[in-house]
Amino acid sequence: MRQAYLERKFDFRGADFFDRWWWRRLHWALEGLEAENAVRVETVRQNLHAGALTYGQGQEVFDCHWNQAQELNRRVYNRLFPWAKQARRQAHKDLAKLWKKVWGDPEDPEVQKKIEATVEQLRALARANQSRRDEWL
Repeated sequence: MRQAYLERKFDFRGADFFDRWWWRRLHWALEGLEAENAVRVETVRQNLHAGALTYGQGQEVFDCHWNQAQELNRRVYNRLFPWAKQARRQAHKDLAKLWKKVWGDPEDPEVQKKIEATVEQLRALARANQSRRDEWL
């Protein structure tokens, strides 16, 4: 609570210890402050891992620090956006339903043939664009 007061995250002048809404607002402020503090700590840890990321130490050490840095990113993101995990899952489900509704079930052999044809067209287009780029260079 001292940190919340010093950082002006909560105004204690109107403290009413018998008002449950005052306690709720205090709880929200302290939760937000706790999340900020956790992000600060995770940021320091992230910087330490990023500083250690060098190929000079070998691939195994690099992979270890890279994986730990990725895990820290995930934890910070989840701390800052706790609602996003469920929203992402629902968005993916909705997108899959919409795709099936518009284009058909990807498990269907006919739809798989259409997907393969589209992929081949995109690859041909990418090869053509790459050859044009090569001509300019």
